[in-house]
Amino acid sequence: MNLLDFSFSQKDLIYKNLKGANSRSHIYFTFDDGPVDIYSEKLLDRLNALNLKVTFYVVGIKAQRHKDIIQRFISEGHSIGDHSWGHEFSYYFSSRSKIHQWISYSWEKLSDLLGQRPKGFRSPAGVVTPPLLKALGQLRIPLVLWNRRFFDTQFDIAKVNKTASELFQAGDIVLLHENGYPHRFESLNVFLSKYAGEIKKLGFECAAIQDYQLSQVR
Repeated sequence: MNLLDFSFSQKDLIYKNLKGANSRSHIYFTFDDGPVDIYSEKLLDRLNALNLKVTFYVVGIKAQRHKDIIQRFISEGHSIGDHSWGHEFSYYFSSRSKIHQWISYSWEKLSDLLGQRPKGFRSPAGVVTPPLLKALGQLRIPLVLWNRRFFDTQFDIAKVNKTASELFQAGDIVLLHENGYPHRFESLNVFLSKYAGEIKKLGFECAAIQDYQLSQVR
């Protein structure tokens, strides 16, 4: 059985793209694992220069440590989602009740920090298990994954040489990462600079994920 088809109600909470959510002209870049000190500030500056709106799937304990950066995310028009409180993997091997507590704790703490609901939950490394889906279903929290990734933590994505029309379609959720390595930022900078222009020429807009898009049955 495909884990993503674990049950009808839980399946409705899983988003690997937003193709059916009024996204005919939108592509959704998402960044995991932040915020990260100066790196996040530099990334925000670059996103502003390119006029890109994105969604940050933040680690709660980092968000609490860098409230100033979180406020920049919000004030500059980006969205924020929940990437767990501490990016732990051990909970995948825990009981259903502990997984439920793990998710609800992060969700409630981050909601308080943001003053609003996060734009869904993204599990560390995108792992999906039946107990995780069960807990999310009980909490009515959408699981936001992705359908495009470039393994930017492992490879130099500045070397990606396909055209935007070959890589992206309307409604795509694109996985990228925040990290503190200068060479990774330069690689990401080249990637964003190249594809931001190409995406716009195709008539697409890089947009932040909104609440209403995570409440529609696909």
